[in-house]
Amino acid sequence: MSLLEFLQAKKYSSSGRVHVAPNIPKKLLSNALSAYGLTVDPSEVVVLIDDTMFASGKDGCLIGQDYLAIRESFSDAVAYAYDEIDGLEIKGSKLFLNKRQAIAFNMPDKDDLHDCFSLLQEWLRTRGGEQSAPVATPAAVKASAGNQELSAAQVDSIVQMTLSLAQRLGLERVYVRPHIPQKKLQAALESYGANMSEDEVLVLIDDTLFGGAKEGVLMGESKLAVKMVFDTPRLFFWRHLDSLAVEKRDLFVNSRKVGTFTQVGEKELGEFFSVINEALGDARRGLADQPLVAVAQPAVAVVAAEPEAPTPLAEPVAEEILALAVIEETTSDGPQKKISGKDKLLGYVAVAIEQNKSKILPFIKDKTGEASLAALRDDGNVEKLGGFIYAFLPGVVRLALKEETFVRFVLDNRNKLLDKLLAGEAERVAALQDITPPTRLAPTYHAELDDLLMDDEPVVQPGQRAIEKMQAILADLKQEQRDDPDSAVIWQLPINYLGAVIPKAQKLIGFPDEEVEGQIFFVLAFMYGFSFHKIPESVRQQDGLLEGFLTGFLMVCENYQARSPGSKVRPEDDQMLMAMAMAKMATKQQLNEMVRKMLDEYKDVAKPGDFELDDIMLLLREANGFAEQWVDSLTREIIAEERALQNKWGDLLN
Repeated sequence: MSLLEFLQAKKYSSSGRVHVAPNIPKKLLSNALSAYGLTVDPSEVVVLIDDTMFASGKDGCLIGQDYLAIRESFSDAVAYAYDEIDGLEIKGSKLFLNKRQAIAFNMPDKDDLHDCFSLLQEWLRTRGGEQSAPVATPAAVKASAGNQELSAAQVDSIVQMTLSLAQRLGLERVYVRPHIPQKKLQAALESYGANMSEDEVLVLIDDTLFGGAKEGVLMGESKLAVKMVFDTPRLFFWRHLDSLAVEKRDLFVNSRKVGTFTQVGEKELGEFFSVINEALGDARRGLADQPLVAVAQPAVAVVAAEPEAPTPLAEPVAEEILALAVIEETTSDGPQKKISGKDKLLGYVAVAIEQNKSKILPFIKDKTGEASLAALRDDGNVEKLGGFIYAFLPGVVRLALKEETFVRFVLDNRNKLLDKLLAGEAERVAALQDITPPTRLAPTYHAELDDLLMDDEPVVQPGQRAIEKMQAILADLKQEQRDDPDSAVIWQLPINYLGAVIPKAQKLIGFPDEEVEGQIFFVLAFMYGFSFHKIPESVRQQDGLLEGFLTGFLMVCENYQARSPGSKVRPEDDQMLMAMAMAKMATKQQLNEMVRKMLDEYKDVAKPGDFELDDIMLLLREANGFAEQWVDSLTREIIAEERALQNKWGDLLN
């Protein structure tokens, strides 16, 4: 029994600073493997004990299937193969190996350490005479499955799945062939595309502030190119990938952090990368047992010899579905028996529907909220439903079965699927051929009557409500200032900034509300980050000053979010990050270079509905003046408080 299986059998899980697979945070694991200098497959790490003050994972202990590695602060990692360990004992927070102290932990709880190492001791005793390969050196070799390359067929299946998934999700800042803007594609290829060609790129993730696409991810037919802001480009081949994930804004390739997104993150890309990661995991598990292609080939040969359908279009469907049946047969321990590929696939679909019914049902409900059988008489609706259900199938099924094949299968078997899908939703499910939806009269007079009754209502232009919302937020800030005169300096800055932006934003009326709101918050963040450097350096270095400076902006963000539930504009996540990054620039020279680059890029990609460059420059100039006024008011207030304290307690203070 492996160590992980043993711990799972004991129902042992993560606790405090002791993290147990598969719930080891990817960032900690990536940091640990780099700091320890180990080249083992990240999937080999069963337990990570974090002994760092700020929970970075760089010091502590890594426990694997065949080894144990220890790293203390400012020391090199030391690894021990279990065959070399005659005795293991935990006393309080100290770990002893072969009766010698190996490490004294500082951060983990003593009870957590005792539970972990007691179980490790028990498992080591059960190993008996099992022989383990000595993998506990910094130059350790990856496990065989992780060290193998994925086959061309597996890579193609994963890539095609990635392409169809990106098309289906329709993610913001994610562009899919053939709809990748030429200008973005060229910019990305020139910046970090290595030797990738235009035709090779399937998906482009743009991580630039203004859409210049010079940072982000390019997904090609055989490789991935990655470039994050201020980082060097990186290139990875699909055939070498074990895992791909996003946590918060960090991108992990093979469980190692390769960079940090600035404009997108787990909210936007989490589901996309999670499905890809699942497919990679399924492919790797297939390598550990038997290559997926080797299993599917005999099924294709059989079907080619005895086609079940007369039309050429049906052959690939039958081949792939039968391949699924053969895959299922080979995993069975009992004698092989003939299994219907069609029935097997229907079983997979039934499970997917049962587990995700609440997400699937809205596809077949009409405006009244009732399940509509008539809606599924339309092939287009069925195709959409098939594509959606496909995303819920097990990864190994998706690897063996292309999406278009599955959609055709759903079209041909819609009655059986509806029986399962509409159970409890409708009293009867008849063959769709026999269903004739009732004819409905079109009450055209309703629309005409509405026009007559509403023709005197004022027309609200797109973007106008966005301006009105910002004006309401400004009014709230001014009221806060009046209600709390002692904290007037807090409200002074956001009132001045927002008051300067709104008149310029009036020019954007005519464009969608959320686009106008996004532009306003972008400019506000730019003003805050830029003008912070107008404050004298000696004052900027004071503790808490940056937080106080940005407090007003945070208040504007919170007020906006309270007024805009469900809005795609997320100023606290996106624009606040930009303002912080600019404000934390070490020197004005660095800020100058960053702003020049941003404005040059903005000039190239600005489109109708964006602030004009001249207006941005004018607002930055005004922001500098507002920042100077703010720090001047703050300084006078601090001096006044000091004088009051001196007058009252001067004798005692001195």
